Amino acid sequence: MSLEIAAYLGHSASRNLLGTKAPEPFELASMKHGGDRHWRMALRAIGHEPVAKAACSIAEIALTEYSKNPDSVSEVDSQARMAVESLIAWRNAPISLETRAAVERNAIRFALNVNVGGVLRDHSGYCGQSLGRILGKCASIVLAPENPRYVRWFGEAAESLCMDFPVSEEHLCMTIAKVFQPCFSIDEQ
Repeated sequence: MSLEIAAYLGHSASRNLLGTKAPEPFELASMKHGGDRHWRMALRAIGHEPVAKAACSIAEIALTEYSKNPDSVSEVDSQARMAVESLIAWRNAPISLETRAAVERNAIRFALNVNVGGVLRDHSGYCGQSLGRILGKCASIVLAPENPRYVRWFGEAAESLCMDFPVSEEHLCMTIAKVFQPCFSIDEQ
């Protein structure tokens, strides 16, 4: 993997090696609407799994923020927790068919229930429905590695997180960069 891509994705050792020649790191604007050219190129270079793992981190942040000020019935909270737990389990064991099935069962079901007219739609407030959209996008990323739209879904989940919850762009980008760190080794430089 190129040193420039690693630096762009926030790898500090690569940024240090390049010094003043390091590209500006990605930001939320880079990810929106399917991403700009540099973002798409970087995500193609690292592949689906790191992006899906970063999506799981977005889901985790979204649930944490939602839990600070829930606006829906308690069943939304309990289903959201199961959804995020299944995404975290997948992040920890991405080749497991069991964790993949749990994401489909829990996260997709949650998104449908609160956001697409399911049984909890009328009992979910704006933040609960937003959480459903974010978790649905994150689950879709995990479940559809062959679908090139996962790059767009990632940007949409990131944008919704920052627009609908009090999450700073800096915190979001640092979290994503941290997830991408294991993709790079100093030997690649």
